[in-house]
Amino acid sequence: MKAKVVKLTFLFVLISFYQNCGSPFQSQTVKLKQQDTASSSDILGDAFVAQTSLKPLSQHQLYLTVKDTFRSIPEVELIQASVWDHSNLSRPFDNILQNNTIDDADTLDLVVEAANNISDLIIKYSNLTLNCSANSPDCSTHYITNFLPKLFRRPLAQEETDQYKAFKAYQENELAGNQENILRQVIRASLQDPAFLYRFEIGTLTEGSNVYKLTDVEYVTKISFFLTNKGPEQSILEQAKNGFFNGICVTAPPC
Repeated sequence: MKAKVVKLTFLFVLISFYQNCGSPFQSQTVKLKQQDTASSSDILGDAFVAQTSLKPLSQHQLYLTVKDTFRSIPEVELIQASVWDHSNLSRPFDNILQNNTIDDADTLDLVVEAANNISDLIIKYSNLTLNCSANSPDCSTHYITNFLPKLFRRPLAQEETDQYKAFKAYQENELAGNQENILRQVIRASLQDPAFLYRFEIGTLTEGSNVYKLTDVEYVTKISFFLTNKGPEQSILEQAKNGFFNGICVTAPPC
């Protein structure tokens, strides 16, 4: 317990220092300027890069995310199901912000296969992994509300929640009310979602300048992956969501 407190305290201090005193990561993301990105199209062809920065998760990071989200899946079975090859996820989806599509066939096959394998495991152990029966009409909604934020390592926007609920409603019609298969389709969709496969470091435009600054949630996520190779604990995400780290400085001002 003492070690956990020390670890969390260190994380809070490190987050505070990076946010207010500067971070070694800033040159890549936080100080990304609009005039710098205009020429990126010459390198990336038809792709257009504005303030958005996408960080593909490695095979190990994807595995740890699933393991932390669905803690009751036997480790041996989960390792066998996790067939991502991070070398094929080394570049962003071609149309990530427009259509959430994957243009590379090999990458798409790996993502779909892993999503199918893992969703089957979650369904198999649903009473343990989700705390609800896969045959329950409420289990899909329970998954959307309680597990998507863990899987995506951040709070969901209302629009995202509404999209998944609309997808669930569509599947109910398509699958004639088969609750287990409806849940399976919702889980598969989430495991192929860019929000799961990538870390988004978009930031917000700093007032009076053309510099983008990472949000509190993006900061704690970046630092958590740097320290632990996985996303932050839910308690830290809640603190970040509520602005706990905004304006904190751990040294005498000015930082």
